Amino acid sequence: MFNVTSVGRDEDIYLAELRLLTLVETDRSLYDGINRRVTVYEVRAPPANSTTAADYQQIASKLIYGRTSGWETLTVTEAVKRWVRLRTTAQVTQMSFALCDSLAV
Repeated sequence: MFNVTSVGRDEDIYLAELRLLTLVETDRSLYDGINRRVTVYEVRAPPANSTTAADYQQIASKLIYGRTSGWETLTVTEAVKRWVRLRTTAQVTQMSFALCDSLAV
């Protein structure tokens, strides 16, 4: 997702974005659109000798409504800053896509 190996620890990061292309494949003349929630999590592994499960910390989340395909942007600046600062291991992320009630705000 992000290659932070070439970013120096002394460099300032002002903005980091994840861009997703959403594809809508349907007859648009009959389509009312759909609400989707996209959530990005950072997966933090437990300590080596621990019996606890991995910890999931939410990085970004966005409610997307659409009738047509297009690009969506999620800001992940704080997570990328942390990854550049730590640089201990590969960072693992997980994305979740959920359909939402069309009446929900």
